[in-house]
Amino acid sequence: MADPEIRVLADLAADPDPDNPEWVEITDRVAYGDGGRAVTVTVGRQDDLAEIRPTEIEFALRNHDGRFTPANAASPLFGRWEQGRRVMVVEHLDGADYPLGAGILSMPEQRVVDPRTSQPVTVTAVDWMGRLDGGAAPFVSTLAEYIRNNGSGRLVEYYPLSDPEHPMMSLITGRLAQPKIQRFPGEGGSDDWDLTRLIKPQAVDGPPGDDASYPAWSMIPSQTTPGLHSIYAEMRLPVEVEVDHVIAVSMWVRKAEVEQVEAVWSSGTPLWIPNVALLTDVLIPDNLNPSTMWVSWDGGDVVASRRLESDAWRLVTIRVDLTQSRLDLWVGDDLRAAGTGIPLSPVTVPWVEIGSYYAGSIAHVQVRVGDETTWTYDDHLAQHAAGYHGLHRQTVADRVRTLARWAGVPEADIAMPDECATPLLPARLAGQSPAAAIRAAGEAGQDWIITDGLGRITAVPRSRRYNQNPRMSIPWGWIQRGSMRMRPDQPVTEVVVTRAGGGSARRVDPAAARRHGVRSLRYELASDVAEDAGNLAGWALRAYAAPRTRSPGFVINMLSRSSTERAELLSLRVGDLIEITGMPEGTPADLPYQVINGIKHTIGPGRVRTIEFVTSPLLGPAPGEPPPCPMVGDLVGPDAVIAY
Repeated sequence: MADPEIRVLADLAADPDPDNPEWVEITDRVAYGDGGRAVTVTVGRQDDLAEIRPTEIEFALRNHDGRFTPANAASPLFGRWEQGRRVMVVEHLDGADYPLGAGILSMPEQRVVDPRTSQPVTVTAVDWMGRLDGGAAPFVSTLAEYIRNNGSGRLVEYYPLSDPEHPMMSLITGRLAQPKIQRFPGEGGSDDWDLTRLIKPQAVDGPPGDDASYPAWSMIPSQTTPGLHSIYAEMRLPVEVEVDHVIAVSMWVRKAEVEQVEAVWSSGTPLWIPNVALLTDVLIPDNLNPSTMWVSWDGGDVVASRRLESDAWRLVTIRVDLTQSRLDLWVGDDLRAAGTGIPLSPVTVPWVEIGSYYAGSIAHVQVRVGDETTWTYDDHLAQHAAGYHGLHRQTVADRVRTLARWAGVPEADIAMPDECATPLLPARLAGQSPAAAIRAAGEAGQDWIITDGLGRITAVPRSRRYNQNPRMSIPWGWIQRGSMRMRPDQPVTEVVVTRAGGGSARRVDPAAARRHGVRSLRYELASDVAEDAGNLAGWALRAYAAPRTRSPGFVINMLSRSSTERAELLSLRVGDLIEITGMPEGTPADLPYQVINGIKHTIGPGRVRTIEFVTSPLLGPAPGEPPPCPMVGDLVGPDAVIAY
């Protein structure tokens, strides 16, 4: 048989665009010998209970002229061969390309170029999941990530206020929130006060759809005047932004006491909102003297007012359109007020100040600027809903799409199938790495999160793995001698499924425990279908209670196969069911039926081209019979949701 035609490509565009990669072939530089190495592509997991591993690609390139030395100004690839570029390995067969794997370039240590040798440089690449594992910052919180990734207009400054101590920093610019202690005029006494008596970081749980904690604000009663609070805190948040059209300031407010929300807008009159000084020294011309928009219980023309509930979070937005001389006040989802006032010129906003005479909690202070489309009422309502519901009832597919986008994965590199349809509980993202959160979403639906040959984040849905006929029959004679082993799995006699935020379901097989010994299998499930915990426990006990014959995997020499046979093997994907035919007499009846968990391609050096399949046994009720996949309830629409 002819040697395989392997193509290695890199996206070498001057200005990379994930939607339109500029693939350049570098196959002629691949070094197999003289210090080189095999080209390898590894995809998938080790077995059906292990975590999916990121796709890994390794090969070597001849670099005697320094062409593949990063930051080499003399290289024709200067500025284009660098960390983060995408590479792809493709096998060309009978006029068709079969992508073996794609990943994002990582530059390992290499020697200084010596032109007396070919000096191969080893190249490694991992897929998006590997990149998110290795360098992505953990999520701040569910609502914080929603805010950073949704809403019109330019988010010029954002203070989540979820820091564990003072001072509290901005997520966008790293500026510090500067808290200070204030006294009511005329009150005496010492200024030596511990700030944490007035602002206690991380003391109040956030909105129901969030999963972080925020500061508690309090006031100290007057020592001389009954009913007066004389010592209180304020916090100044640096902004430094120029506004020529629209500025919108939003924050989440939770009152400790019942107080009044009022919007006031008339010539020379401040805008009042309870105990929150929003914009300072900017929006009203100096010659009209009040210089500050802050808090009071009186003033000019009241546009609208309502009482804030005690101990309930509400999103409050102040939106000012300078060109229309219009001010809007929105509180939660049930107060919408507007007013007009004096014309306003373009201004520079130096800071936002919050907390004057305030008791309760404040979180997620946001400042946006832009044109008339900036931060509409629909945007306000959408964030308010997100704060109360998070990502509740998203399907696995939608959750992975959302998390991947929030982690910076381009839309072109996300290809989640809609069959991943299990509805999920609200996300709890605080402190989680994006990769861990994505995997957790897949586990909730028992869908395998993988990457395809083009490097896109995708999945093998549970419904696709079950109820499938063998994708391919592989003759025993194709398998490399000695590469296929077998062992009986230890049966599972107890399964415990813990539902995130809820109870646990436990299923036990006492007879199996007496016969085979005790072995427990545990899952944590984020499905919003209450029945799923019990369904999964019962299904897993049935699936794993009987001894299964496992083959960890096997190897096939592709050079011994015809072009048609190679094409069939290259078309197999993780999650496919295969049947091995013609196995020796005495082979356990369930061994021939295996599900592909992982695939490894190896090319060179020399005449080497192998494909290795990592496999696990088919978990059906009988050899060769797919496992049942019952339906439970009409839970999210006209069609029932696949459970376990």
